[in-house]
Amino acid sequence: ELAGAAGLKLFIENLRTGFPDWNCTIEDTMAAGDKVMVRYLCAGTHTGEWNDLAPTGKSIQFQSIIVHRIADGQVAEDWSEYDSLGWMQQLGFVLGPPAQAAAGDGAPPVLVAGAQIRSPNGIKVGPAGNLYVANGFGQAILVIDPDTGEILKRLGPEAGVDGPDDLAFGPDGSIYWTDLFRGTVGRLTPDGATSSQTVAPGVNPIAVGPDGRVYVGLAFMGDALYVLDAELAGPPQLLAEGLGGLNSFEFGADGLLYAPVMDRGEVVRIDVDSDPIQIETVAAELDGPVAVKFDAAGDLFALAAPGIVRIDPTTGAVETVASIPYGLDNFAIDAAGRLFVSLITEGTIAEVMADDTLRMLGATGLVLPGGLAVLPTAEGETVYQGDFWMLRQFDGATGAVLADPLGIPGGTVAADGPDLVLTNSFVNVVAVWNPQTDEMLAMHFDFALSLIHI
Repeated sequence: ELAGAAGLKLFIENLRTGFPDWNCTIEDTMAAGDKVMVRYLCAGTHTGEWNDLAPTGKSIQFQSIIVHRIADGQVAEDWSEYDSLGWMQQLGFVLGPPAQAAAGDGAPPVLVAGAQIRSPNGIKVGPAGNLYVANGFGQAILVIDPDTGEILKRLGPEAGVDGPDDLAFGPDGSIYWTDLFRGTVGRLTPDGATSSQTVAPGVNPIAVGPDGRVYVGLAFMGDALYVLDAELAGPPQLLAEGLGGLNSFEFGADGLLYAPVMDRGEVVRIDVDSDPIQIETVAAELDGPVAVKFDAAGDLFALAAPGIVRIDPTTGAVETVASIPYGLDNFAIDAAGRLFVSLITEGTIAEVMADDTLRMLGATGLVLPGGLAVLPTAEGETVYQGDFWMLRQFDGATGAVLADPLGIPGGTVAADGPDLVLTNSFVNVVAVWNPQTDEMLAMHFDFALSLIHI
């Protein structure tokens, strides 16, 4: 742990030895009381020795969030979070869970391994049939072989891609993506050129219309629908607000935009060419719809509990296609009708088989591990791991997965006697929960700053 001005100077000197052109820009700030939260975008080129690592010549870029405590006009203390895994991957390292340590070699054994993907998000089938997966926390779009699960390519900051949440393809082969936290839409052309346009924080669903224009929506930090030109050259045009929370949407063969409305439990179709836009309900009384897709035959599907449902766009009739007992973010259907889902809590992509089972394309495991707490039990110890989307629990001796508590926020966790105190920055909550009685003792919301540590 580095302390004081001398510690900070030593840290910067070491960093600039390895990355002489290192620089950080301030992307966002929030202040409350004596604390200021700053979101930085940092970049540099590894041309010098850094922490005993020989120069690789590679450029890296990543985001960092630091909470500074201010006293007497100076920074007295701070807490930081940054994407160290993405940093090392950009330097060319292929990282995975370490092998089980051999007895007596001095290395600790691995109790719980990590997942293939750090919380996968939007997913599309690419022109060659590969899966393109937006991985916001991993700061990349991953190209995955749908048969083997191999990650064929990683389009990250070195390719101009950063923080993608959802993605779409343009008619010229360009890849478009939304960056929910930065509020931008990006474009990567087939020849490698990149461009971006700022819309608003919370920009999430994205689809390219029949005329090549790009449509995006705000799903969480706002509620709106915008259209942008294909080159992302002009400012975004606001089409409508207060729509009920549109999430991952797609154009149908009829030229209408089909979208899930999260707040109302509906799927709607939108005539984006009318002025004002016209909205018609296709299906209602759905449980948590978050994405819609069409298959090659033009049939309409939606991601809604208990998994994937088929919708008759004429009658609104709903039929369950697959029940999936995992946290889902999005799905895709390839030309052969194969159904793939992104498992946001399990950290991989899975193919839904005909018998309702899942064929995992990669290893499942921890996706965004945060805090750790250990509580004694009659049989030994239970390890509680805050894994951002959920709180996980493992046998302390074997690492065997115990039942995951449902409805309990992940993120960070600390023991307080028999209770656990938890925080989650996504929903900005502090909760107190008793594992023995499964009783939620307290929940506190509406903090001015996003909660990171406990």
